[in-house]
Amino acid sequence: MQARVSGVARGFTLIELMIGLVVLAVVIAIGLPGMQGLINSGRLSAAANELSAALQLTRVEALRRNRSVVLCRSETLAGCAAGDTWPGWLVFVDVNNNGVVDTGEEIIKTGTIAAPLVLRAS
Repeated sequence: MQARVSGVARGFTLIELMIGLVVLAVVIAIGLPGMQGLINSGRLSAAANELSAALQLTRVEALRRNRSVVLCRSETLAGCAAGDTWPGWLVFVDVNNNGVVDTGEEIIKTGTIAAPLVLRAS
């Protein structure tokens, strides 16, 4: 005589899969706004650290070179510009102490502020 094999199916049905996907979508929808805040906080922290490093670099280079080294606002990353918002900055050796990047003056470092962040100074 042959033994009878049990017909127990292993796995899950299409309905169970759809319910699982709906639950996953709800969890993601709830967690996404919190993640956006975390991402923005990370961007802000990175920009602040980069500007702080540029300030420290300016100081160290001025001491090392025994010359005037300037950190200034820049839009083109090729020269200083006036204004209260900083889309970018540059650090340069100011040989003639006029606060302007002249021909022959070395630009040491440049940096930019990534959108949506805005750096304002007064």
